[in-house]
Amino acid sequence: MWMKNEKISLRQYKRLLFFDMVGLGLVLLPDLIAQNAANAGGMVIFLGALLASLYASALLQRMQGGVRPNSFWYLPYGIYLLMVGAYGLFLLTDLVHTFLLPEESVWILSVMILLLLLYSRRAGLEGRGRTFEVLFVPMLVLLLILLLLGASSLRGMNLFPLQLRKYGFSFMGWYPAFLVFSACQFAFFMGKGLEEGVDKESLWKGTCEIIFLSAFILFLTYEMLLGSFGSQALGAAKIPIMIFTSNIVIPGGFLRRQEALVAGICFVGLIAFCGSGLHYGIYCLKQGVTKEMQNVMQAHKCVDVFASLGMLFLGLAQYYYGSRTKGLGVWLLWISPVALCLPFLLMEGKYKKGKNKWKVAAMCFFFCILGCGCSAQELENKSFPMVMTLGAEDGECVLTYKYMDLSRVSEKEKTKQGSDELTVRASSVVGAIRKMDEKNGKIMDLNHVKVLLLEESFLEDEMLMMQLVEKGNGGVELPGNMLVFVTNNVDAISRLQGMMDEDLGNYLAELLEENPNYNDTSDATFKSMICDWYNGGGNTILPSLGVQDDLPVVDGYYLMQTDASGKNQVLEKVNVEEGHVAGMCSGAVGRIDMDVDGGQIHLENVKASYEYTALRDGVECYVTIRGDIMQKESAPMEAEKLKEEAAAYFSGMIQNAYEKRGMDLTNSYGHLRCHDLDLYEKYENQVMNYRKDLCLHTAYRFRVVE
Repeated sequence: MWMKNEKISLRQYKRLLFFDMVGLGLVLLPDLIAQNAANAGGMVIFLGALLASLYASALLQRMQGGVRPNSFWYLPYGIYLLMVGAYGLFLLTDLVHTFLLPEESVWILSVMILLLLLYSRRAGLEGRGRTFEVLFVPMLVLLLILLLLGASSLRGMNLFPLQLRKYGFSFMGWYPAFLVFSACQFAFFMGKGLEEGVDKESLWKGTCEIIFLSAFILFLTYEMLLGSFGSQALGAAKIPIMIFTSNIVIPGGFLRRQEALVAGICFVGLIAFCGSGLHYGIYCLKQGVTKEMQNVMQAHKCVDVFASLGMLFLGLAQYYYGSRTKGLGVWLLWISPVALCLPFLLMEGKYKKGKNKWKVAAMCFFFCILGCGCSAQELENKSFPMVMTLGAEDGECVLTYKYMDLSRVSEKEKTKQGSDELTVRASSVVGAIRKMDEKNGKIMDLNHVKVLLLEESFLEDEMLMMQLVEKGNGGVELPGNMLVFVTNNVDAISRLQGMMDEDLGNYLAELLEENPNYNDTSDATFKSMICDWYNGGGNTILPSLGVQDDLPVVDGYYLMQTDASGKNQVLEKVNVEEGHVAGMCSGAVGRIDMDVDGGQIHLENVKASYEYTALRDGVECYVTIRGDIMQKESAPMEAEKLKEEAAAYFSGMIQNAYEKRGMDLTNSYGHLRCHDLDLYEKYENQVMNYRKDLCLHTAYRFRVVE
């Protein structure tokens, strides 16, 4: 029998359940809940945990009265558990293949993972308990640190409102959360394996404690992802926790693939979940046959072989013919309510003690660490693009990589390094990227790309833009932290590389990152553009490049705004001053120097507040702008005069853009959902109608500081 182990402690029991729940929840829940519960998803998670705790209470209570020895009902329960394990195997294989080892065969990855599960199975319950007891604290601390480091990308307006009136606690919101926490059903198998002295009350408290601890971790993760992505972008992302961590900047810059760290956490959790499905599934199948047949099958290990092969083929079938929400996922969705009732008809199987081999299970962690690294390739066989350019010509996508070839870099060359350029054309963005991979003779490592340079023609092509954001939101192949620039002539900017003493990508990045006016450059990143596209409403402010003295300079900004549907794109170019005003209203620009009649004055710490009033034929918005004025020596003016000049500067920019061109530099449309839900629902997919119906007023509350 599979249980050839000693007892486990209550602490080991709780940590086993923790990994069973959290690993699955991190990979599966965020985007699924975002699709169905949006901003109310945090509440949905706790509702699922509450229902799971009630289920666990009933299950543990029933276990105290004893159960029947052998029963036919073990067979369907065993099949169900193997299906659960197969679904976990699919998620695990998809995770490793998509984000860690994309060049490896899916078959090989699945077989290797299954062999690892079978090998670790020899450790028994105590071995698994000891392993996950050791991994609990470092994995939890690592996850919290990664979430903390990613907090800088949060946008407060993505978290509100809760929108309960629109989404409520929908079935497809709370039910998946409940199914994740229903991993507490494994207490049915582990309960009798607890060491002596663990009473009924302690077991119940420990189970509920770990359910709500898991719920808190998943809640915190969800809110961080929601604040970073927004509900629409989060719902469209594939394993958003991976994309989120890939955009984190680790202090010191010593790690470029930080998503590998969270991949390790997910890997360990899914290994625990898959292992539980396999172990307990085999156990139930053996208990469900007759005693005579049971002995024959155990002697030939038929159950182990057929159960393992069945789980493997189900997982592969799900990978090739299903998805996370189709195929096996649908089956589990509908049969789980019945399957969760089966433990009440069954009993705990007896087990024999055996030699502890807990160290074997530690290979899960070791395998995780190995899988988190890059594939073993020599540096001279890799190329590292620094700039990625996209243009549109005759309806086709033109993709160019400007990359650093390490085979041409000498230790003595510290400034001007060998730079190469490779260009392809295709009918789509995905096709261009695929053709680039086929054409290039080296392995492309895009983790070092600093700048995405978009040609104006590409930005105006909604179809190509949609393909780009879908590709970017589908994985970590395209880094979300690369800065986005726009130009009307990509070739003119690219030709400047030959006249520069440093790499073009580094130079363009420094234009923003080292600009003292910028409070935060995250609004100009690829990830920010993706989130604004999916969520709608927000002004995406993209710097425009021109040429001056044979160097690229920011000569203006593009303001891009879409509906929540990702359609009805509004694209407008503004000058540098208007771009700075729009950036200050959004929080991206932290300070500016204004040229006024009396000289120059300095403004910083700008905050904008919004009030909305529904009119019969439109909407009225009052925007109050506050900030601190610092007097320059060149402008010796009285305090009231300084305030008047600053107000006139802002008012002139905002009102001129609004009255003459219909542009809203304050981005009142993007803030509407946080202030008036009725008006937001009225104009949710009608950004142009909102602009026509808008009556914009501004007020200014500046103060002069030393």
